[in-house]
Amino acid sequence: MEEDIISVIGKAEQRAADIKEKAKEQALGIVTEAEKRSMEIAKAAEEECAALRDKIVREASAEAQAAYDRALSERRASAKAYADDLLQHVEPQVAAIVGRIVK
Repeated sequence: MEEDIISVIGKAEQRAADIKEKAKEQALGIVTEAEKRSMEIAKAAEEECAALRDKIVREASAEAQAAYDRALSERRASAKAYADDLLQHVEPQVAAIVGRIVK
């Protein structure tokens, strides 16, 4: 009877060791898969961030170009108005000088 109990205990210990070993293998598989998935997620996030950065840079560049074009247009209009104003005051004097030269 003692041998039966010892045998049962031995078998139970062996079964526990087998279960423990199988659990370690499963845990290692889970950890490996989690690391793999983590790397995939990190790569996808990196690609998404790069695409978002590129989009933001393109939009900012377009906005800056539009602001530059507006400012340039405003300055050109201002410069033209200034030149037109100067020409109005200069033309009579130039005409008088040209008239004297032509006479």
